[in-house]
Amino acid sequence: VCFKYNVRSNPSEAWRPYSYHVPVTHTPCNYGGSRAWFKCPHCFKRVAVLYIDEKIACRTCYNLNYTSQQRDRMNKVREKLDWPLFKDVNVWPYAVDGALLLHDITNIVQRFTVLSDEQARACALWIAFTWFIDGAKVAPMINITSPEKRCGKSTLLLVIESMVSKPILASNISGAALFRSIELWTPTLLIDETDAFLNEKEELRGMLNAGHYRKTAFVIRTVGDSHEPKKFMTWCAKVLCGIGKIAHTLTDRSIVIELRRKLATEKVENIHLANEYELTVIRQKLKRWYQDSFEQYREARPKRIEGINDRAADNWQHLQSIAELAGQDWPNLCRLAAIQLAGIEEEAPSINVELLMDIADIFHDKSTTKIFTLDLIEALCQDEEKAWATWNRGKNITPHQVSKKLAEFKIKPD
Repeated sequence: VCFKYNVRSNPSEAWRPYSYHVPVTHTPCNYGGSRAWFKCPHCFKRVAVLYIDEKIACRTCYNLNYTSQQRDRMNKVREKLDWPLFKDVNVWPYAVDGALLLHDITNIVQRFTVLSDEQARACALWIAFTWFIDGAKVAPMINITSPEKRCGKSTLLLVIESMVSKPILASNISGAALFRSIELWTPTLLIDETDAFLNEKEELRGMLNAGHYRKTAFVIRTVGDSHEPKKFMTWCAKVLCGIGKIAHTLTDRSIVIELRRKLATEKVENIHLANEYELTVIRQKLKRWYQDSFEQYREARPKRIEGINDRAADNWQHLQSIAELAGQDWPNLCRLAAIQLAGIEEEAPSINVELLMDIADIFHDKSTTKIFTLDLIEALCQDEEKAWATWNRGKNITPHQVSKKLAEFKIKPD
């Protein structure tokens, strides 16, 4: 077959004539007759389709691929399994009583975890906040922490995940994955096992810090072969979950839920046996409440809570708006929860000050003015309830890490 055609790259150019002779071959069909095929003029493969530009060639010679090959492998699996990234939430067909809904969420939280009333109410308000976040200017994180394992941190994380808007669970995450995920989906990001990786990732901590205020919730990275600068958003609701304390800059931007091991007399239900229909109804009601009340929420200007610092007041501001929206006793319950939780956190020293205090105790207990670094680290890590025994991804804090923290107080080893 002879193909004669003209080509030009843009309308201002003159047409360029081309002529190609393309061989045709035939193969027999199972039930008689034959099928015609082109033979690529360059690689001589038998093909059904050829592509025309300045040359006529097959897909392989043009280095083309199918649309399905351009999609992420995980997304292709999701499509085959009909498995969406986020659960499709239908809207509850009736008007929602916000106060009653928050009480229902509080009860669900306390059925599966051992929390005080103030902690459970804070979780309920924050869960509702994830549905209204588009109207917020501050996005406080939830920091689920405990002094040791088996205190119910992962359970509480799953309980929260079952009711928030657009949840994504992760047990580890890089800085690049963080801002790209947020830019793409604006999810509620629930990060577990932060004690294993977060302490030494300063860039990741910086991104989490930046996501606290909507105006500053951006990072700039270069993309592509041309290294063109691009702005990526870091604004979304986030939960951080792990053993021990996280960096004080993150704690300062969080509502801290500190857990303990339940007593033998305390009974909770198994989250893995939860009634999925009950949780589905909660999500549907939250979506209906959001749709009916979003404008009212966005215009809310609650009075700042007295007795807590300014950053804590910022953290609780939009949870107050949720409480004001719900009405009844919720504004007062929100204020009491904020004073209880933020007040405790305000009294706690930063992690660097805590290290300095622990070192001072060691010098006092040993009645010495000098100590070798390795002996100091051994003494720091003897108390398993302190953060130092697991500071370095589950292992003892290192001499470099101690030196780096003390350097902030202008303290250097001899």
